[in-house]
Amino acid sequence: MKRVFVLTIIIICISSATFAFVASDYYFGLYPIIVLVFPIVSIAIHYQLLKSSIKSPARFNVAFMSAFMLKLLIYGGLTATLLYFEPDSRKEVVVSILLMYAVYTIFETQQVLADIKTLHQKKDPRDKPENPLLES
Repeated sequence: MKRVFVLTIIIICISSATFAFVASDYYFGLYPIIVLVFPIVSIAIHYQLLKSSIKSPARFNVAFMSAFMLKLLIYGGLTATLLYFEPDSRKEVVVSILLMYAVYTIFETQQVLADIKTLHQKKDPRDKPENPLLES
């Protein structure tokens, strides 16, 4: 989970610099909500996927697809809400959400797969697998 916070801080720095120096005309007032919602959803989904993998590795595929659908519904609702409150910034809202979705989805998929691989590797049959829920 620390990695999600680091990614979010990097995104905040890059977007702040971009809006301050390059694209100040494209900033909209509700942008911070996007920056808040994406890490929260990402952490919650990551945690649930790892829990489902611990319980039953066979059910992970179902959990992954359900999480994907849930994320799409949440982000679709966020997009609709932001478009309702920011009708003059439609392009900016959609582009911001699409970029954040791409970045967080790629990052989260890589992290979940790496954590599951670590979780299910056993070096010694007597060792318990490491719990990435506590580490990341």
